[in-house]
Amino acid sequence: MKEIKTLIATIAEGTSDVMQEEQMLLAFVAQQENVVTLTNLAYYYAEEAEDFTKALAYIERAVRQKPSTPQPFIIYSYVLLKLERYDEALPLLEYVYKHAPGQATYYNVAGAYYRNERYLEAARAYELAGEDYAYQAAMAYSKAGDTAKAAKLLATIPADEPLARADVYVLLERYDDALVEMDQALPVYALDTWCFVHLQLAKRVAPERYTALYARYEQLLQAELCEAQQQKVDEWTTEQDIEQAIIQAKQVLAKLAALEPLAAIMIDEDFANDAMLPCCYYFCPMHDTACDGDKEWSSCQTTTI
Repeated sequence: MKEIKTLIATIAEGTSDVMQEEQMLLAFVAQQENVVTLTNLAYYYAEEAEDFTKALAYIERAVRQKPSTPQPFIIYSYVLLKLERYDEALPLLEYVYKHAPGQATYYNVAGAYYRNERYLEAARAYELAGEDYAYQAAMAYSKAGDTAKAAKLLATIPADEPLARADVYVLLERYDDALVEMDQALPVYALDTWCFVHLQLAKRVAPERYTALYARYEQLLQAELCEAQQQKVDEWTTEQDIEQAIIQAKQVLAKLAALEPLAAIMIDEDFANDAMLPCCYYFCPMHDTACDGDKEWSSCQTTTI
């Protein structure tokens, strides 16, 4: 496996472009197809190329060789999550959860539990992932009906994350508190789509408050756009550039107007759960100096590159 080690060194030095990396990984699979080469290629397609269909094809070939370490199953479950095949990902994640525990594993299995409406298990897994995921844990506990636990976690969500706090308040049906958080968020998130969606949520839960909130939002948005235009005027000199800045500002407003009918759909969608993945790229040859191509990596399961 000296060739793979040489490739790793080349990539680490930044001398290999993406195309060369793909070609070399494909060459390694052609030369010696085993769990290591297939998993590395699958990881490349998932993380570097973001081609999850190709990643799935190669990781399934790796898994068919019955690997004895959890790393290929980490990649496999990750790819299934990215393809939104949550019911298939869950048993794999539970296996990884048992054999390779860690923050990313807890987060991924929590997301799969959540998407499969197993909210209590999701909440517990989010808590294991750490305090950074108090928002997700609170949302899951709310969905599970454990409002006391959700409220307790809500107190740990930082004050500078008002939209996250608003989400939890809405699930707890504490709409007045949610509206206070949304109001505080407006100056900070005026150009943020998430803020716009929350305004539509305010329209649903408290229509009498929505008009005033939206008027303030439009005022803040116009101020932000005017400031952006002025910066462009300061930087640019031609009238054509100034006109272009004004056109761009109007386009922003038009896009927000177009978002309104979609906002209700977005509100009903659960919060995004982008899968995490611990780095185990080249997991065998990079860490196991005794690797001969057939031996699977087993000595560095907790190593993060």
